[in-house]
Amino acid sequence: MLPIELQMLVEDQSEYTEPQEGNLVYKLFSLDDMLLLVRCSIQKIETRPRSAKLRKLRKQFPSYLLPKLSYQSYYGVEALTESEICQLWTESLLHSNCMFYVGHIDAFTSKLLMNEEITAQQLEEKFGTFKTANALNILQHILKKVTDLQEGSYLFTHAAGDSSVTVYKSSLEKATRAVYNLHKAHSSLPTVPATLSVPWVPLDPNLPLPYHFNHGRVPCTFPPRPQGPWRKQKTNGKRAHMDTPSHGQQVSMETKSKPLPTKPFKKEGVAAKKKKKKTGQAKKMKK
Repeated sequence: MLPIELQMLVEDQSEYTEPQEGNLVYKLFSLDDMLLLVRCSIQKIETRPRSAKLRKLRKQFPSYLLPKLSYQSYYGVEALTESEICQLWTESLLHSNCMFYVGHIDAFTSKLLMNEEITAQQLEEKFGTFKTANALNILQHILKKVTDLQEGSYLFTHAAGDSSVTVYKSSLEKATRAVYNLHKAHSSLPTVPATLSVPWVPLDPNLPLPYHFNHGRVPCTFPPRPQGPWRKQKTNGKRAHMDTPSHGQQVSMETKSKPLPTKPFKKEGVAAKKKKKKTGQAKKMKK
């Protein structure tokens, strides 16, 4: 798909400027009839064997770390959201043979709960409802609109749940009503939201924490109710021992219950004294 001029061109290393920090990678993609050159940075590089058979031959592979706040650390590890899966999927396209790590951080203590390692195969299993074809289709439509614009620097903004994209072009002219000032919008600290509610994220039952191993608990479950060895109950002046049935024993259940009394019960002692007083007064009145 490259034109003949670019195919015959010889690269000159002096034309490239080295980055001040880190490394940069250039990737060339083709979307239908469109070529896309992406420049991206590498977070970290680790040295690993090339394959399981060739362990002596080692090669450098890129790695990507995704920090994730967890608000339910007492019950388990929160599952990846659709936007987080999209980030990992984008990094897998930009970096070949990339290794992914998700750092689960407790939002209340800022401590690292777990460092989850995800391979490319495990990432595909976590896609769920995320469709890669839809994401590429949306990207292709946006790029077709961008190619019709004049040469310059642009800023794209998108609101969650909205299908439209707002395009801003950089300008050195005076600020008008239609201008979006980046310095004015982001120079100060963000304001505190009106509601501090955090959207609920489902838990992943396949990732137990050290807390679950130490206490013998299953992820995504509530703590068990404490049970005593014996419970005593008084019935008719005698003590009856009630014990929880063990495995294999049948438990009898009552299917019929007695009807409720129409009138409330009265205490015998108090009722008898009141009746005696009333009868005594009645005899005196007759006399």
